[in-house]
Amino acid sequence: MEGLSLSLRQKRILLMLQSRTDFVTSGEIASSLHVSSRTIRNDIREMNELLAPFYAVIDSVNSKGFRLRAEDPQQLRKITRLDTAFMSREGRIRHLAYRLCLADEPLPLPDLEDEMFISRSALLADVNVLKRQVSHEPPCIRVHLRRNRISFEQDEDKIRAVLLSLVHKDWDFRHGENVYYRNRLLDDRLLRVLSEQTPVILYRYGILLDDPTLVALELAAAIMHARCSEGHISPEQAEPPDAASPAGMAAKDLFALIEATTGCTYPAAEYCRITRFIENVTLSPKDWELCVRSNPEAEAAELGQVRHYLTEIRSVFHVDFSEDQEFIDILLVFLRQLIAGNSVFAHLHDLPEIKERLSAEYELAVLYQRLSPGYLGRFLSDPELCSLATCFSGAIRHYLALHPELKLKAVLLTHRNIANAWSLKRKILETFDLYLTITDVLPFNGYTHFDFSDTDLILSTVEKEITSAPHVATVIIDDRPSAGMEENAMPIKLQSFKKIWPAPPFSIRALFENALWIEGAECTAPLQAIEMLGAGLVRRGIATEQHILDITQREMRSTFATRSGVVFLHSVIPAKETKLSVLTLKHRLRWNDFRVRHVIMAVFGKEDLGLLFHLKVLLTSDALPAADTKEELLEALS
Repeated sequence: MEGLSLSLRQKRILLMLQSRTDFVTSGEIASSLHVSSRTIRNDIREMNELLAPFYAVIDSVNSKGFRLRAEDPQQLRKITRLDTAFMSREGRIRHLAYRLCLADEPLPLPDLEDEMFISRSALLADVNVLKRQVSHEPPCIRVHLRRNRISFEQDEDKIRAVLLSLVHKDWDFRHGENVYYRNRLLDDRLLRVLSEQTPVILYRYGILLDDPTLVALELAAAIMHARCSEGHISPEQAEPPDAASPAGMAAKDLFALIEATTGCTYPAAEYCRITRFIENVTLSPKDWELCVRSNPEAEAAELGQVRHYLTEIRSVFHVDFSEDQEFIDILLVFLRQLIAGNSVFAHLHDLPEIKERLSAEYELAVLYQRLSPGYLGRFLSDPELCSLATCFSGAIRHYLALHPELKLKAVLLTHRNIANAWSLKRKILETFDLYLTITDVLPFNGYTHFDFSDTDLILSTVEKEITSAPHVATVIIDDRPSAGMEENAMPIKLQSFKKIWPAPPFSIRALFENALWIEGAECTAPLQAIEMLGAGLVRRGIATEQHILDITQREMRSTFATRSGVVFLHSVIPAKETKLSVLTLKHRLRWNDFRVRHVIMAVFGKEDLGLLFHLKVLLTSDALPAADTKEELLEALS
């Protein structure tokens, strides 16, 4: 088993297949890992050769996808352990952070180079990425690089926060262990006891945590034991928590359990730390409500923060969520976790995909960055923004349910007979009734004489251009009986946002034709591209330095890049007029994990902000990454 060598990507594929009992398509895996379907199929072909000696195989079934089959699934899980091959930058950075957390003395750089089989320049590049992850974002631990040696700032709380993030990330909820480390750092017996008994103890005092936070609590307790055993004690807290509170009593029972299991005793500071964790992330045990707190002033301040945020959204994007009380309750819980500073959200590997799929929701989440320095003393990280975006996804669904007039008027064109056409209509409405109403069902040949002037969306079972309706969006529907509607969810939902945020009465193509174009430019870094695009807008008095600073700061905190081909930069600060600045590059530019040929910057007049969502839908079109020149880009946009 030790001789089996899988790449990090292949391990992720294996993890995805292990966590599913149904089939997974190559497209779904490819989208999650940001590679092509062909790459995934090649990986799986190679994986099957490697898995054969261990009586495991990845079955492939046409029109369904892949499914893992193994005689001994428990044994198979062992091969996903991270080894010393360090196949990717992500694996190296994870290892570097892990080593720095456990090191009592600065680590020599030459030793790390030999350990990870990389050059000095590659190591320093990894260090810079690590700094962005843990120094520029919580826990904000400093990385010291002096005299050929590297170390973390010796702050015990911050080191534990990094360890918690490392172990919590890629947590296998099904088997109760980390995919890469297993439980190498932690006491296996203690962790098993904690996972069995912690929910029981919390329930005893009416406390409920969501699963990622519950795992974080159990891991925090196990990390506490590991660190204390090595002589690393958490510093005293200024104000001890209320020992008679439900959180205090739960923590007391939890520590009694830990001490009985390990035979160790722990300083009062550790008890205080765990108690604070519990009291700040507690949910109601009956439903998703905010628990009653003993501090009315604190609760009023938190509610005021939520109202302030919703007012900001209403002011900028003209959408009012203030009547959705359940959403307000969830926002209170979410923001309380942020304020507590010890919440751990489920780690999401596919952040770029989430930012595309939840494009409108992500913009609503980013708006909180205007308030977060005042309320949190920091900006939200990308995973936190994506978690907040998923929260808004539910809020927008409720908003659409309250506003049926915003439904898309759709026409269904199908080449099937009338019985199948009627069945397909029902199937579509079962999934998308919230977003659309089907006003007509026509044979595909009927499109040539149909009046689409009052149509928002065409649903077609034939992949063919509807020449009589060039300005109406078309979504191709797979009408096979075995096909689901899930693949159509994103385009239909994004089209529905055009009803929530109507576009200004001018042509988007004309907007591009009249844009400020910089063609064939040479650019070596994303910030250089931002400066080049912004300079023209500022020089013409359309935008100000404040717009460029807003775009630059957002890029540094949570990149605009979500795919190869094109990056869409924008600011929602009102500008003198709505204008685009477009940069076409002579050579592709590496923008984080993507290769980019076009960079587009947009600023908006106050009344045109709804155009932002239309542009985001357009600029995630699969046709755009293939365009290289201005003419090709304009053709793809037409």
